[in-house]
Amino acid sequence: MDTATHHRLGDELYAALLGRTTVAPLTEREPSITIDDAYRIQQRMIQRRTDAGETVIGKKIGVTSMVVMDMLGVDQPDFGILLSGMVFNEGEAVDTGKLIAPRAEAEVAFV
Repeated sequence: MDTATHHRLGDELYAALLGRTTVAPLTEREPSITIDDAYRIQQRMIQRRTDAGETVIGKKIGVTSMVVMDMLGVDQPDFGILLSGMVFNEGEAVDTGKLIAPRAEAEVAFV
């Protein structure tokens, strides 16, 4: 996958975030996608968010349970960036109208 495709897909995910819309899984539309591609797409989306004023506040590790890895068909945890726009402080109301399908999931984060 080339850089233009990474940018196109990252931009698509960013637009979906802003528009609060869902997109078909990238793995279904881009069957040859690699883990490296996924991280490059993520980097593009993070760049779009930081360009819009968000700041990096930490990093996260997801899919750390073997049960979840097996369920998702992966063999390693995933890593991500935490941005200021992702934070909800203790006791703060969460406007669920700004979310597509609100859920909570525990993940390891380093702030």
